[in-house]
Amino acid sequence: MNKRRRFDFYETPPWQTKALLRRVLIAGSALECCVGDGSLAKMLVDCKVVSNDIDPDRQADFHLDATRTEAWERFPKVDWVITNPPFNSAMTILKLAHRHARFGVIFLLRLSFMEPTKERESWLSQNPPARQIILPRWSYKQNGSTDSVTTAWFVWNKNHQPIEIVSLAEKEKPELLA
Repeated sequence: MNKRRRFDFYETPPWQTKALLRRVLIAGSALECCVGDGSLAKMLVDCKVVSNDIDPDRQADFHLDATRTEAWERFPKVDWVITNPPFNSAMTILKLAHRHARFGVIFLLRLSFMEPTKERESWLSQNPPARQIILPRWSYKQNGSTDSVTTAWFVWNKNHQPIEIVSLAEKEKPELLA
């Protein structure tokens, strides 16, 4: 049986953040609400980044539960919320992040996040992402085997004008898995 990591933490490889930053201009202020090891936040060099992680052992500005409204009331208002959230809490965090951000929200999620489940269908139909940057499969477990799903950066703009083009990130790392 596969055991989940503590707090469902799976780091964001730098090449994935580079793929995002080549395609989306992110400037101003940002909240990384599930900062983990900080790998994503460190690459947001054009932003003033505020960080949060539920794990008190992680280095962060806040140690609050991003699934709770009370946490978002304590976070400073920011232009962007950018994160790689735990998938099982992603919808809850997304709704709160979308209300909180001035310009937009960017999440690294499984591509299957767009499936119309009971939890997501209504909100996603009213708030479709403006862009998806689909990434080649990657071993987030870092054991050499691919994870069972493809991931993508999902970008929601506050102006709610979806773009129908889907970007495909080229294979930017030689040891990508088939």
